[in-house]
Order: sequence, then structure tokens, then C-alpha cells
Amino acid sequence: MSLFFNEQFPMSREIMSVGSFSKSGVLITEQLYQRPCRPLNLEAEVKILRALGQQLTRPLQVILKYLVEAAVDLCFAGTAGVSLIETQPSGEEVLRWVALAGIYEQYEGDITNREYSPCGICLNQGSTQLYHQPEGYFPSSQQAEPPIVEGLVLPLLLEGQALGTIWIASHNEQRQFDSEDVRVMTSLADFAVAAIHSSRLRQAALETQQALHQTEPQSEPQMLSQMQALITNMPGMVYRYRPCADGHDRLLLINSGCRDLFEVEPETALQDAGSIWSQIYPDDRSSFQASVAAAVENFLPWDWQGRIITSSGEVKWIQGKSSAVKTTDGDVWDGLLMDITDSKQAELVLIEQKKLLELTASAHPLDECLSSLCTSISRLNCRVRASILLANEQRSSFKSFITPDFPPSFAEGLKDAPINELAIGTCGAAVFYGHPVTCPDIANDERWSKEWRDLCVAHGILACHSAPVLGVDGVPLGSLMLCFGSARIPTDWEYQLVEFGTHIASIALERDLAETEREQLLTREKAAREQAESANRLKDEFLAVLSHELRTPLNPILGWTTLLGSGKLDVEKTAYALETIERNVKLQVQLIEDLLDISAILHGKLRFNVKPVDLETVIRASLETVRLAAVAKSVEIKTTISSTVATVSGDEGRLQQVLCNLLSNAVKFTPNGGQVTVTLTIAENHAQIQVTDTGKGINPDFLPYIFEHFRQEDGATTRQFSGLGLGLAIVRQMVEMHGGTVKAESPGVGQGATFTVKLPLLSPLLKNKDYGIPDERTTVSFTSVALPG
Repeated sequence: MSLFFNEQFPMSREIMSVGSFSKSGVLITEQLYQRPCRPLNLEAEVKILRALGQQLTRPLQVILKYLVEAAVDLCFAGTAGVSLIETQPSGEEVLRWVALAGIYEQYEGDITNREYSPCGICLNQGSTQLYHQPEGYFPSSQQAEPPIVEGLVLPLLLEGQALGTIWIASHNEQRQFDSEDVRVMTSLADFAVAAIHSSRLRQAALETQQALHQTEPQSEPQMLSQMQALITNMPGMVYRYRPCADGHDRLLLINSGCRDLFEVEPETALQDAGSIWSQIYPDDRSSFQASVAAAVENFLPWDWQGRIITSSGEVKWIQGKSSAVKTTDGDVWDGLLMDITDSKQAELVLIEQKKLLELTASAHPLDECLSSLCTSISRLNCRVRASILLANEQRSSFKSFITPDFPPSFAEGLKDAPINELAIGTCGAAVFYGHPVTCPDIANDERWSKEWRDLCVAHGILACHSAPVLGVDGVPLGSLMLCFGSARIPTDWEYQLVEFGTHIASIALERDLAETEREQLLTREKAAREQAESANRLKDEFLAVLSHELRTPLNPILGWTTLLGSGKLDVEKTAYALETIERNVKLQVQLIEDLLDISAILHGKLRFNVKPVDLETVIRASLETVRLAAVAKSVEIKTTISSTVATVSGDEGRLQQVLCNLLSNAVKFTPNGGQVTVTLTIAENHAQIQVTDTGKGINPDFLPYIFEHFRQEDGATTRQFSGLGLGLAIVRQMVEMHGGTVKAESPGVGQGATFTVKLPLLSPLLKNKDYGIPDERTTVSFTSVALPG
């Protein structure tokens, strides 16, 4: 008796329409691809895949039980289950919960309605479905406790035939499923289908052998007559084989399965056994011949797996089993050959997937992971070669080419291939449009450029299929290309390989992006730490310099003031004392003004008196300010001023402060007898002022930091030249606040330096503009820069 099969709640197909689900809020499948994906858990996935590989030979119930337990763990689900279609004695189809894990495990073995249930609707649609609180629409679900908040259901389909579903459920609002859960469950669904198919094949083979097996020797005509009645509708190829001493083995009996499996008529195979044995894949012939020889020589049962290539070029995996039987006419082997392609391919894909995920999880280089993926695809299908093309960040062209099965000339020919609506090949089109693109006959398909077609044909590619490799956000990151040696469309198996390949490639790319982001984060953290340490060091140096610079003028002021107070100085000494006190007071005032200026700049409160300014006037006024200092050091100052009037919009006093700082530095760092040159030129829409000196120059390592606050090439308090290291920082800020730029150049230490200031010229239309009251002030705001410490 089932808790979930309830005849009290009949529903019509009209009520159960998908449209009514969506409107009711029960069916919310579209939200799967709108939600952010949870992080990949490759380590756990690899571990479970490794364990799944060890379950392949175990009974179906054991395999399915392990699958649902894996689903609970990998998807953090409350419950997971496999529901298989079962026909009741009445002929009605139901779904039996053959394997459950998690909260609902107690209900394992119960049945639910085939038509009127979330699983049934999923099978009717043939696609993945996401439900929200399904008990609101499926009354039979109300008997399950606790209720399902979200249910993700995937169909189990074998060659279009519905087998059942695999599903996961959450029982709280916090757990919402997303596309990463779909990816994981799709892999588990593929494995479940392969396991079910393989189990059914093994059961059919067992039943056939049991039906054929006879404990007492019989005459051959008797046995053939009995066998013919048994094998007419059996799946696979049922046969009786007799080895012959002359080496020409005979098949005494074959059913119609020969036609489906080998594409050979039974009558042809009876006349010539070589017509089917010749289809054994070349690499598998030695193992086939050795297994047959061992069975015949020792009169043992025969068991073998391998590949065949049919006359149409299709590669199949087959499994052969036979029992040795003695007859009055000699020894024979009665057996069955079954097509196990689906289950074998699923098994091989699982093995390759485990290897590739282990490679990705162990942080191997991206190119190595993708190259291994291409090799795996070629190993899974010997009729194809694979390559992967990675797009650049702008997705305008391809930046990287993974082509392990091709010579370097193929990747070379693909360089600079564009990604746009005029893409020359299928890979560019797949990335641009975001969906797969097939070219079944490259040589004659004029949709693509002749250069690309010639390149492919020259490398033996006569058809291809390209699919985009998507990131977690759905944006194409590159393209996977399957290349075929004949003009044709891909088989179903090759389409599955594309899905497998793009899935693994997406994981590898996301891992690489995450690793790159982690490295960038570590780099930024290291840079921030170094910057903080540098800021602390600069703060300490600045405070040391500040205290030194403020104390230095106070010492002579205090000393001469004491002497003046004693009344013992003559007139000449008194005048010198006053001159020294005045000079040091002015120096201290300048230091304090620099500090106030930089504070105003940093807080965006520096005020400008904006009006038209003649730069020649500014230059000449600045020269007067530094002339005495230049004369004292015998420094020659040369000027070259353009005859064209250079008028800019700005604060004349602040611009003079800029020039004074540059000129003062030039005189300060130029040795006695040196030279300073000031040049004013006009270039297009800006004025350029250059201050060049023959002084001590600038170390190239320090040049990038020369305009930073509190930075000095020599930060020691015992340095030769005084100052707080604020002058050039003020110069840069004020020039930029006038819409200009300033740069410093120096060939090196001892080779002088050049400072270039560029300021935008005042438009002729603005020269006569009324700038208001001359005393009106304008506050200039800009991005603040934090003071150290």
C-alpha cells in the first residue's frame, strides 16, 4: 500500500497543463538559470565519481541507492530519489520510488501516480522541471512529511523511451536549486540510465542462456528446432557457433538480431561467419581471437567485450557470452551478442570525467587540462578529433588554441579569426551567437570563408560541429570543435560528447578564472600591505622631517633673541640679528603655508580667484622672487618667452606659486655657477612652460613618485637640502586644478632635470567674459587624498 497513490484526487489533463502550473507559481523552472550558481565542489564530485566507478558491476538497486545518496551530498538536498515506471496488473502505469536517500528514505518502495505527479509531468514534457511547494497542486503529495519546498526533477530517457525520473527536494526556504544542481543531476541521470540499461541487458542475456542451456546432450536438429522457437523475438544476436579444424568456423543458427547489430542479413552470416567477425575493431581483434581460442581449447564458457565497425561506419560496443554445449554432432557454443554501446559509453565517459576533474582539481595549468580533454574525446570516439578555441576578454577574436590532435599549422591558420556576425568559421559563429553550429560538408559549404574551408580540408577536416563553452553567467568563453574526416552530420553519441566536453571545459575555465582572481586578490592584498607599510614609513619620515624643519628656524630665532635681550650687541650685530630672525620667520611661515595649502587641497577647500592670466607676467614675477637666491649661488637664469600672448583662465597667485616652487627647486638643487632655463611656448590649444636646470638630477627609480605628498629622495634629517617634500605635490595639484598637466624628466643623477607644465589656453570667446568682482573667490573641489597615518 502506498502513501502517495491516491485515487481520491483525480485530475484532468486540462487542469494539469504546464501553463496552469506556471500561473499558479508551482512550476518555476525558468528561475533555475536566473539564480546565481553555488560554487563548484570539485573535490567532493571527484571523490563520488571515483566511488561510482567501483559500483558498476554491482546490482542495480545498490547502484541507484548510491546515486541518490550522492545526490543528497553533492546538492545539499533534503531528499533524493529515483522513480521508475512500473506497469500494474491492471495495465496502469505508476512510478515506484525504487531508491530514496535523506528525509523521505522511509518511503522507499512506495508508488505514486504516473500521470498526476511532478515526476509524471516531467516525463510528459521530457525535460528538467523545478517545482515550488508541489503539494499545493498535487494533493497526493500532501501526505509526505515534511513538505517539499522545492523539487528538481530530471527525466531518465533511453533512446527516447521514458524509464523514470531522478529528483532532489529541499524542505526549507533557504535551500534553492540552481543551474549547478542541474549540471550535477544531469551527470547522475546519465549514469542512472546507463546502469538501468546495462542491468536489463545482463538480465536478458542471463535469461537467454538459461533458456538455451541443456544438461543432456541432444542431436543437433533437435536443439536447433527448440532454439529457433525461443530466439525469434529475443534482443541481441542469438547464435550457435561451431569451431572447425580447417579454421573456417561456422554459425549454425542466428536470429534477426544480426541485422540490427552488424547490419548483415542472417542468411549471409550463416554462409560466411567472416562477414560479421571481420567487423571487429582492429585494436580489439587480438583480444577477441585469444578469448575464443581459450574457450575452444578448454571447453569453457566464452565472455568478451569489444568494439565493431559496421559497414555504415558506426562504432558499437558489444558483449558476447556463450556456454559450451556437447551435442551428438560435436561441441558447440550457444550464446548471445548484445549491443552495450550506451552503457559502455557511459562507463567510459565516467572514467574520463573522473580523470579530467581530478586533473582540474589538482590545479594543473589550464592548457594542460583542456588538451587532456581533447585527447579524452578522441579516445572516446576514434572517428573524431577535438580542439578548443578560447576567446579574448572582448570576445572579438580567439587568443588561445588547444589542438593536440593537429599539427601546429592548424592553430597558426586560425590566428586572428574574428568573432562576429561575419565569423569565417563555425567556432567564431558558435561563440558569437551562443549556440552550436554544424558544417556537414566544409568543402562545399559557401557560408564560410574560402580560407577557413581550405585550412580545414588541408588538415583532413571535411565536416565539423562547434559548440560554445559557457561560463557560469552564460557568457561564451570559447568553443569546442569536433572535426570529422568525412562529410556528415554528428551522431547522437557525438552530440553527447560535445555536451560532455563543453561541461568539463566550462569547469576548467571557471577554476582557472577563480584561481586567477585569487592570485589577483593576493597580489592586491600584498600591494595594499606594502602600500600601508610604505605609508607608515613615510609618516615616520615626514614627522621626523617636520619636527626638524620647524625646529631649525627656531634655533637662530631663539639664540639671536636672547642676545638682543642682553643689550650687549652693537648696531651692526643688531642689524644682522634682526635680518637673521626675519629670514627664519619667513622660512617658518613658508613651511606653515605649505602645510595649510596641502591640507586645503586634500579637503577640497582651496579657494581660487579665477580670471584671465597672462603667463608672461606670472613668469617674470616668479623670477623676481628667486633672483636673490640665484645671485647668491651665481646661478644664471635664462628665459625664452613666446611673442604670442599666452592667456589662461586661473588664479594668478596660485600659478605664480607653482612657478616659484619649480624655480626655487631648480636653484636649490643646481650647484654654484650652474644654469636654469625657463621657456614659454604655445602649441595648438595649450601653453607650455619648461623649467630646466643643470643640477643634481633625479634618480630614475624615484621619478615616478616625485609628485607624491611627503615624498623626498633623501628622507633623512641630516640631508643636504631642507624642505617637507610638499612643494612638488602642491605644484601637481594646482596645475591639475587649472586643467593642466605637469611632468618631470631627468637623464639621471648629476644630469639635471626638466619640469614641463601644460595649461589650456583661454578661448578667444571667453577672454572678454565678465569674471565678476575681482575679490570674488571660487572654491575648487577634487578627489581627496588621505594623509599618511
